[in-house]
Amino acid sequence: MAESNELVVVTARWLADGAPVYLTEQGGWSRSLQEAKTLATSDGEAEATRLSKEDQRHVADPYTFPVAVKDKVIDALSTRERIRSTGPTTRIRRPD
Repeated sequence: MAESNELVVVTARWLADGAPVYLTEQGGWSRSLQEAKTLATSDGEAEATRLSKEDQRHVADPYTFPVAVKDKVIDALSTRERIRSTGPTTRIRRPD
């Protein structure tokens, strides 16, 4: 179980195009991890649960992941979330 002093960010998948989005301080969604609201672990889990019920028309599968904040820069602690926040690791080919 996570320590209570760890920080987390709430993330989800934008329904319009499947892009990762992050919950902001204003309660909206942003595609930038640096605009995300950081929360204590227990608060983040409660927020993700609430959003999974209330914001189903805009996002899918909200969940939290641990982050570190240093000099006002948010850094995802897992490789998976770093990749999600920066985009694909391979070039996307055009069908033509």
